[in-house]
Amino acid sequence: MEALEIGFSAGRAVLGQPGAEITLVAPRLQVVQDLFGPRLAQFELIEGTANEHALVRVIEGESAFPTVGIQNQGLSVQGNILGSPALSLRSDNDWLIYNLVAGEEGLSSVVQNAEDGVFSSFSIRNGSLEMHDSVYGLVRSFEKIELEIISQKGERSVQGDISAEIAGKRMQGTISRTVNANGSARLITEITNLDFSAFVPFMDDPDGQVALHGTGGIIIDVDFSGEGNTSISGGTFLIDLNGTSLRILEDEYPVRAAPMEIIWDANEATFDIKSTRFQAGDSYADFSGVMAMGVDQNFGPTMRMSTQLKNIYLHPSDLGPPEKPIEELQFLGWSAPLYGAVGIDHLAATSGDFKMVVSG
Repeated sequence: MEALEIGFSAGRAVLGQPGAEITLVAPRLQVVQDLFGPRLAQFELIEGTANEHALVRVIEGESAFPTVGIQNQGLSVQGNILGSPALSLRSDNDWLIYNLVAGEEGLSSVVQNAEDGVFSSFSIRNGSLEMHDSVYGLVRSFEKIELEIISQKGERSVQGDISAEIAGKRMQGTISRTVNANGSARLITEITNLDFSAFVPFMDDPDGQVALHGTGGIIIDVDFSGEGNTSISGGTFLIDLNGTSLRILEDEYPVRAAPMEIIWDANEATFDIKSTRFQAGDSYADFSGVMAMGVDQNFGPTMRMSTQLKNIYLHPSDLGPPEKPIEELQFLGWSAPLYGAVGIDHLAATSGDFKMVVSG
């Protein structure tokens, strides 16, 4: 980082609060993310010519993480960290828990510093974060990161604001941590103008036939429990897709939808999607379902899906409107995202006297 600033607030000191304010100026972080999760690293990006791909050279230091090959027969893990137990793959549900608990621990440390009289305000100004995703072969940059977290002595709550520039788009958000009477913590994060593909790359795959791009919003409301709030019972996600567009081949359809409510049960690794009207262009459907996140030691993260679409009104721009909507479509199946594989256990469509059932 360029500088470490330590300021002093006379107003907070008069109120009996820690007066120190700590600011990191222009810190730069580099993170490598693969099937074993995110970790700090050092790497350099070597730009390719017009006919070559860019290269990322990772400087690992004394210990190297295993390499994972994605092969037809399954994942091949070679090597291990010196002196560490064998690493195992985690499901996307486990990684979500891991990252949220890490965030709770960070905010809890701010509260503890306020209680100890060390400081009451922690800020980052003009920070940058580079993430190398070796699974999807992407390098993402978060620039002009601004963060301010404030805690007051005697109060276990934390309030914060965060913003960052991703691919030329400015996302903004707020962070709120409160503690319940029984000592459990609640974390609410609200982010607007978020490019979802920055965190879920395959959503906007330029080579895919179907993609969702643009910006939307998300609210994450999570409950923590256990000693030191180290476990998560679950929470609620509200996802706003307004501002995104659905691309099918070369055609673009603006998305209009009410915020999608998802109830998360962390222990069961399930995500219950409440019924939501999803509209792209002149087509729409009422969507609901349940997803369960798991992991297969041969083929990596997996997902089982049970979804239901009702009132399916399909009106592509090059065709006239349908006489009436398709009444219902039910899908039960699974997915292994690393392999782009989708399995159909049961698919049933109903419209008037017509019914189609597919299984296998």
